[in-house]
Amino acid sequence: MKKIQFLIIILLLTTDYLFTDQGEVSLKKLGKTDSPNRTVYGYHPYWVTSSCVDNYRWELLTHIACFSVEATSTGTFSNKHSWPSGSLWQKIITNAHNNNVKVTLVCTLFDSAALRTLLSSSTYRNRLIQNLLTEVQNGNADGVNIDFEEVPGDQQTNLTTFMTDLNNTFKNARADYHVTLCGPSVDWRNAFHYENLMKNTDGIMIMCYGYYYGGSSTAGPVSLLQKGDGWSTYNVKWTINDYLYYGKNQNDKMILGIPYYGIDWPTNTDAAHSSTRGTGTSVTYKNAVVNANTYGRKWQEDVKNPWYSYSSSGYHQCWYDDDESLGYKYDEVIANNLQGIGIWALGYDDGRSELWDKIEEYFSQLTGFTTSKKRLPNDTGLLKAFPNPVLDKLCFQFSADKSGNYKLLLYDINGRLIETFVDKNISKGTYHGKINISGIRGIKKGVYYLRLQGISNDCIKLVYLGR
Repeated sequence: MKKIQFLIIILLLTTDYLFTDQGEVSLKKLGKTDSPNRTVYGYHPYWVTSSCVDNYRWELLTHIACFSVEATSTGTFSNKHSWPSGSLWQKIITNAHNNNVKVTLVCTLFDSAALRTLLSSSTYRNRLIQNLLTEVQNGNADGVNIDFEEVPGDQQTNLTTFMTDLNNTFKNARADYHVTLCGPSVDWRNAFHYENLMKNTDGIMIMCYGYYYGGSSTAGPVSLLQKGDGWSTYNVKWTINDYLYYGKNQNDKMILGIPYYGIDWPTNTDAAHSSTRGTGTSVTYKNAVVNANTYGRKWQEDVKNPWYSYSSSGYHQCWYDDDESLGYKYDEVIANNLQGIGIWALGYDDGRSELWDKIEEYFSQLTGFTTSKKRLPNDTGLLKAFPNPVLDKLCFQFSADKSGNYKLLLYDINGRLIETFVDKNISKGTYHGKINISGIRGIKKGVYYLRLQGISNDCIKLVYLGR
């Protein structure tokens, strides 16, 4: 047992997987894989300086969305913010493509009356579609993202028609163009037909933030995970369930949007959920975490969110998200098998590493728990496992440095053998697979050892089932 404990290493990885009819884990030879295992869709707004781009962990992104060109009610553009020739966009496009990250162009329109005029006219809709295709082609981009907000409820059918025509036009021009749209956390106007929009696009980036906003009468989490005592009925879990229900369980078309910002409100007291005495202002993650260190970070357990309070001409409260609260949201992505995450917005962390580390922890194929690795022996790199903690499916990769018999075994914390997943002769190479660990009879939440036994090596990974 002491030998097993000494060999524990935590590392995360995932790929694509197969199973045999008999239930044995099938192995598949693997080439180099270093991209995220789910969509990681990051927005770069035009006002975020190009220096932030130098800090992006490109290997952890699948898409970068250039925000934005602004549409008019007649399908033209009122402002393109220097797309695509501006130095910022050229830097992003070059860096992205050099790192196999797709570039998408964001099109915005936030005016209800203008949206009604645009969407209710086939002429204006088609004009905007053709103009967007031209801009994407001119910028050598890989797709488009539509961010229409305040869409009137009477335009639900026209919005679906627009997105369907947009998707078809782009796919006809280039089959791998990526077409998505932003969806609200709560569809107050019943303007988004989730089922049809998902069927006719590559996905909806669900803006799971703004549950408490600048104009809220009480201070609270911008992106609360769940319903807490006295908090808003609407929350991330509610929104996910709403999209799953009305989207007819198209979870592979759902991208969970998460905030890299918070809101600072003037409040009447320093107690959580205080009433506000004015409009809140946005605070980027970098500033919020620095302020939290200064004033004292607090944690609201029932909604899984950090916050801090201070006094400056009266009380203030700032609610924001950090790596801990985002981890709980990433758990929901895995538990519901969603397509991935969307980040609003890249650069708001401005050089800090912990939010990238959290993405690496949950979604990277090649790396794992940074802080845990520091406490453990150096890894041989022969056995990797992801995600960790695991909720259901455990993905693995191992390297066979010689041909021969290899076994992949699962033990409980006391060293008892629970399951044998692999026991076969294989040739030299790298293999990967997936285990339905939650489906193992009698298995419970807790710590387990995944052990690789080969003809010339014996290594172990620590696996935690459940958060």
